[in-house]
Parts: sequence; C-alpha cells; structure tokens
Amino acid sequence: MSYGRGFAGSSPTWRSSAPAWCCTWEVFTTDRRLELHQILKKFCPNVYFQPGNNITLTFPAIVYQRSTANTRHADNQPYNVTDQYEITAIDRDPDSGIHRMIATLPSSRHNRFFISDGLNHDVFSLFF
Repeated sequence: MSYGRGFAGSSPTWRSSAPAWCCTWEVFTTDRRLELHQILKKFCPNVYFQPGNNITLTFPAIVYQRSTANTRHADNQPYNVTDQYEITAIDRDPDSGIHRMIATLPSSRHNRFFISDGLNHDVFSLFF
C-alpha cells in the first residue's frame, strides 16, 4: 500500500547544482539553425544568415535572422527554448513560389509584403 500524495499531489523535485547555461545548449541551437538553413536551401539556392554589409546578395534569395526566443519554464527553471527567426524571401518575380514554400513550414506566419528597389519581399516569422 502506498502512502503520501502519489500522482495527485506534488512529487519530490529534482534539484541540480548545475546552472541551465552550462549544458550544451549553444551547440544544440547552432545545429538547429544549420538544420533550418538546409531546409531553406531546398527552396532557394541563395540563403543568407544575417548577412553583413559587405555581402552582395544574389537574387532570388532568402535572408533570415534570429529575432527572439520562446522559453518555457517548470519549477522556475527554463526547460525548453525555441528560437524565432525572421525570414525574408526576396525575388524580382512576385509569382516565384518561394514565399509559398516558406509558408508551408510548421509554425510559419506571413507577416508582411513590400516592394523595394523593384524587388518583392515576403517576411515571415518562424519558431524553429
């Protein structure tokens, strides 16, 4: 026979003296970003992550950057961090279809469309 709170109550919490940042989180996020990069390369051969001012873009292109993160907590500790990226599809042809392929990604949301210097820009938010 079992005494105590069981499944209905709170269970003993596991405490670690290691801070959350000491884990291999940075390696994990880098691997995830590279995985996203490879997915975007399937849509367009010219993919750029946070390109600097000295980079000349070749169009059509996909430019993406990290914008924010969603952190989930349990027992006042972060246990899941999902990065959000801003992805911009840039093309001279408004009907190229690159924006439609990005829209099919899970948790992708089309934010806006604009034209600048004769180039069509479709901007998406994506948690990945």
